[in-house]
Amino acid sequence: MVEVVIMLGIIVIVSAVVLANFPGVSASINLQRSVQQLALWFRQAQNQALAVRQVQGPFGPVVPPGVGVYISTADPTHYIIFADICPSAPNNNKIYDAGCDIVIETVGLERGVRIMELTDEDAQNQSAVSVVFTVPEAVATVYNTSSSIGEFILVKLRTDSGGFIRSVRARTSGQIAIE
Repeated sequence: MVEVVIMLGIIVIVSAVVLANFPGVSASINLQRSVQQLALWFRQAQNQALAVRQVQGPFGPVVPPGVGVYISTADPTHYIIFADICPSAPNNNKIYDAGCDIVIETVGLERGVRIMELTDEDAQNQSAVSVVFTVPEAVATVYNTSSSIGEFILVKLRTDSGGFIRSVRARTSGQIAIE
């Protein structure tokens, strides 16, 4: 009987500790899921450029000259997968042009996760970044709203509580890394 009471006491204590930490565990899991999903979308854009896959344009299917991911701190809970196909932009400028480029998908981050900052190779914060993979070789470029910003972009995501931070680094070499 004493063993049963001790065992129940241990179960109650462990359960209390787990329940007390549940919001932190949930936030950490959501952050991890968002980071992995962002890395996968970078890879999917890269693969779509390698596969020379068609997207649905305004006048039917079309092969875009580039496929990219657009991330902006102005909308810290979403990012856009797009086909860089704007005919008015010179040489498909490798920058997301709202209303002109084709939005393939708008992806939302997990609940309680936000884009914290976008940092280039010179440790400069950027407000918006387009990572575009050009067809057919999936050569990557990293641009802010007007020009190239170097060899990589570091996308930092954080939980609303600020307790957890994870990053995804996209390089022009094609490497996508979770940090």
